[in-house]
Amino acid sequence: SESNTIGIEESDPALAISTATAIVQQDKSTQVTHFDKPTYTKAQISELTKDNTVKLITAAVESYMQRPLKPTDMQLILYLYEGVGFSADLIMFLYEYCISGGKKSSNYIEAVALSWANEGIDTEEKARLYTNQYNKTYQAINKAFGLNRALGDIEIQFINRWIMKFSMPLELIIE
Repeated sequence: SESNTIGIEESDPALAISTATAIVQQDKSTQVTHFDKPTYTKAQISELTKDNTVKLITAAVESYMQRPLKPTDMQLILYLYEGVGFSADLIMFLYEYCISGGKKSSNYIEAVALSWANEGIDTEEKARLYTNQYNKTYQAINKAFGLNRALGDIEIQFINRWIMKFSMPLELIIE
């Protein structure tokens, strides 16, 4: 079986879920569940966009979006970078992940970002692990159940219980 970049066996969903959970929860004791979202003025945006890191992020996001950034896009990028404390790599991965899934809405991207922040995901590596685990395990189950929507928190809790507590193999769940 193939291994991903940090050595978790992709064929073992219980290991993937427990490892992903351990990685994203190691810093949860200091987790902040509310982030103040400022509205940046044109002068603040002008000043902040002089920063080379912000320039890198905005260039990457424009490339992903395949259009110039709107003011709401700039507000969100600056909020994630300054207010939430996401790194440039994490912001760029966030946009890549959301846009590759067909989601370009600022509201959707912000919701994913805040979900990650609340889960303790603060690096690109943690985000990749979390999204890979989600995509492989939860989407297979979602498809098997004939659901054409995102899983809810309670559904994810049930799936985690089936896999981690009851050690049910993914193949049995999707039968």
